Amino acid sequence: MARARNVTHQQAMDAAQDLFWQNGYNAVSTRQIEEQTGLTRFTLQREYGGKKSFFLATLDHYLSTDFTIFLPLPSGQVLPAITQWFENITQREYFKEAQEKGCLLRTAVNEFPRGDQDVDHRIEQYFENLRRCFVDALELGKNRGELKPDLDIQSKVDILIATLIGGAVLRQAGKIDSAHRTLETAIPNMILEWANDKGV
Repeated sequence: MARARNVTHQQAMDAAQDLFWQNGYNAVSTRQIEEQTGLTRFTLQREYGGKKSFFLATLDHYLSTDFTIFLPLPSGQVLPAITQWFENITQREYFKEAQEKGCLLRTAVNEFPRGDQDVDHRIEQYFENLRRCFVDALELGKNRGELKPDLDIQSKVDILIATLIGGAVLRQAGKIDSAHRTLETAIPNMILEWANDKGV
């Protein structure tokens, strides 16, 4: 389908992501979307169904990219792999962008009321995917005998997710040193206590 200035879907999503990052959802007008992305009002309505549907498409694009940096299933020991992942994540480009621009997921949380099924579904799916990555890793470690046999995996995953989000919020607030201490020091020290002292 034709777009103004031969804009591809990828280009439109990238431009819209920056626009919504900088301004949020409610403050962005249709004209701003046209100017930022190169899409015409007609194309925006015909191909995406209007402003909200376009934002949801942008959010889907953002979340699909964000998911690629989730913790992969470790091939080696689990706790060192999780520790390394948290140490590395502060250096990733998306984490730097979270400080400079914000998080599109938080934009959705803040600007849409709970009960909006389109947005709620995406939020729930994101955290379900994030949780599954941590659960799978810890269950693998537990099955290998690397973790304490009575370790409550679900509660530990809650802690990991809360710490990850807290670190991102600290960084966005400009508390970079605190964010790094949280993700590079607090997490490794905490999860060392989850190891099976008796060995495999």
